[in-house]
Amino acid sequence: MSDRMSMEMVAEIASRLLPLPQHSPRVASSLVNGGIASGNGDARPRLDVPRWLSDNGTNPSKVVDKGEWTSYEIQCPFDPSHGARGETTIGQHRDGALSFKCQHDSCSAKGWSDARDTIGKPAANHYDPPLQESRKKKNSAQSSQRDSDGDDWDCKGPEVKRPLYGLADVATAESVFVTNSETSADAIASIGLVAVTSRGGKSPQATDWTALRGKHVVVWPSNDYAGQGHARTVGDVLEDIAREVKILDVSGLPAKSDAYDWVHSFDDNATLDQIRESLLKWIDDTPPEPPSKPQVSLPNGETRITDAAGLLGALLAKGGMHYRRGQTVVMLDPDSNDGLVLVPVKPATLCSEIEEVASIVRKTGDETEPAICSEGTAKLILASNAFARKMPRIRSISNCPLLVGPQGKLRLVIGFDADTGILTQGESPEDVPLDVAVQLLLDVVADFRFTTPSDKSRAVAALVTPALALSSLLRGRAPIDFGEADFSQSGKGFSTKANGCHLQHGDSHGDTA
Repeated sequence: MSDRMSMEMVAEIASRLLPLPQHSPRVASSLVNGGIASGNGDARPRLDVPRWLSDNGTNPSKVVDKGEWTSYEIQCPFDPSHGARGETTIGQHRDGALSFKCQHDSCSAKGWSDARDTIGKPAANHYDPPLQESRKKKNSAQSSQRDSDGDDWDCKGPEVKRPLYGLADVATAESVFVTNSETSADAIASIGLVAVTSRGGKSPQATDWTALRGKHVVVWPSNDYAGQGHARTVGDVLEDIAREVKILDVSGLPAKSDAYDWVHSFDDNATLDQIRESLLKWIDDTPPEPPSKPQVSLPNGETRITDAAGLLGALLAKGGMHYRRGQTVVMLDPDSNDGLVLVPVKPATLCSEIEEVASIVRKTGDETEPAICSEGTAKLILASNAFARKMPRIRSISNCPLLVGPQGKLRLVIGFDADTGILTQGESPEDVPLDVAVQLLLDVVADFRFTTPSDKSRAVAALVTPALALSSLLRGRAPIDFGEADFSQSGKGFSTKANGCHLQHGDSHGDTA
């Protein structure tokens, strides 16, 4: 199967995947009619991209006619080192719709409006036919909006959250795509689907998402770290607004690619059934997003180390894997015997551990952006008493349940017991009569040849002494189990391991000679 198909075929598939508005979307209708239409159907001027670029000192290194789209390869307006290999482009659809794409991570959130404003806003004579009058509008209720071809409205008034890009068709749609950039939103709209994004593809918290209330939302990230972070932030914001939120798994797509690249990756050689089956399975196999993780801001000038460390410590403590031994934060780790041991938490490990329990962000003024925890920051958190104090104290680990009786009342510990600091593994043991329990202990040492009955008694006592000490039933010092034999292979090692088998190390008690 070829990896390209026509826009018309993709639009047909899309119409069967998600409900469409009752009226035809603006971009989709222009594709069908082959004309250039505005939101109300009237003819409107088309931007003369080569002339606009030339007048602003930017000359395309290559122009590629792709049928539906014309691609202009340029030097990136945001980083002059980008664009030498054709990775920075301005695209113009045959209906006049415009897009911008730079493949570098640092520019992944930049859209057409960002590029247009940086290169230079088009003048009236850059349109065909030229604009006859200014299209600037004023609106005292909003601080910034955009008209159908992307021009800003200069507005004055109180600061409010910015409206979504692509908002026009949302009201009548049951399902809506949210993309990482305006370029991707335009690409999805061009095949007949409803797609929106935050202005410039960033600052989700500064965007008004209420138009998506009660909608089925599919978030389509770009396949890179920045895109995944943007998608998680959008998912968190929409959790209490949308009826359902799904984030598409794009890990199987090319690195850094997004919805724009996907839309332009098909041609007429693919069959309708093959593409429909692929898309339906992709969306159907994507589970709804789980409840969002608590948001924790990394330490900086506005967030204290102790505040961030305390919040992260409390979240990790709930998982039952992290504890405090003295002033050292430790975590459970499997050993070679399928048991558990305690190991100190290292900064590199902590970086990934906290991402499992919290949505990490960095706040700068009123802006909140997704962030990652560096090893340097992890070291500061580990060194904070606020972090360690949130962890439960642990004293020892047992590979089987224990009876404890600190006040003379015996009780069985299964799992972690905060009062004694003991963590036990295994299932609850069966109740057995005393004589049966005695015989089971004697059976363990039945194959040994002891010099005297007293030696046998001490061997049996060694089996129960670790449990008695751990349970605080044996106060004070406990005797050391010391084994001696006249011949090799007489069972010294087996005896030692049997005595410590319910501890975290099989040979942690007893010496052999």
